[in-house]
Amino acid sequence: MQLEMYGCGTDEAMLKANLLGYQSLGIEVLKAAFALLAKDSHGKEIDVNIDYLTDEDNPIRFDWFERREDLKPIKVEDTSTLKHQVKDTLRLIGCGTLSLTVLLLIIAGIWTVISWIK
Repeated sequence: MQLEMYGCGTDEAMLKANLLGYQSLGIEVLKAAFALLAKDSHGKEIDVNIDYLTDEDNPIRFDWFERREDLKPIKVEDTSTLKHQVKDTLRLIGCGTLSLTVLLLIIAGIWTVISWIK
């Protein structure tokens, strides 16, 4: 995994990794979410180690990881609306298919009865 700055500032940085690198980084981030606070952290620093994921000559290093509960929450797209839209669409298709099938069976039944009468 490589952390690189391609411009002049920290806002111009990128992460390069293979599948295993991204998976390992994800595991470390998940471990950070559930990590116990370090004893010397004054209540915020958590014990996370991503040094093994990067090369020694990597220019970007993280001195520490801090968990803060007072930060502005991340806006997450509400997927429940999408789920409801999908469910409503599937219900509409299912009811339409069922109604069309019943209508065709009724027409076939009427046709059969008329052909018997003739």
